Amino acid sequence: MGIGARHVAIMAGLLALAGAATPAVAGGNAEHGYKLAAADCARCHVLPGEHNMGLDMAPSFKIMVTSKLPDWRKRFKTFYDLRPHPNFARIRELPQTLESPPVVHPFELTLKDLDDLMAYVDELAAKYRK
Repeated sequence: MGIGARHVAIMAGLLALAGAATPAVAGGNAEHGYKLAAADCARCHVLPGEHNMGLDMAPSFKIMVTSKLPDWRKRFKTFYDLRPHPNFARIRELPQTLESPPVVHPFELTLKDLDDLMAYVDELAAKYRK
């Protein structure tokens, strides 16, 4: 069952709300964001420091924050909607967008967790973006 125009419109509205709920660092806890990244994201993505075993096809956090893509922050804030993440990343307050079974063990985050992840990402960007 595919996603129809109505579902796309609903998701666009929810993503806009999620964007509003995840401001730059407004109250985000970078230390907690790092712990979330180490527990969930490091399964595929290399984190600067001790997490050096990611998947070949998954870009490291350092590469993503130093990306020349103008929308790199938006991509981090909405990662759960970018492939392959909808298959296994769950945001408690948002509906699941993919109906197929997960290919890896799923994990669940809250919108507050997204604020914390963004605080961690912002710290990385401040350190590595020149």
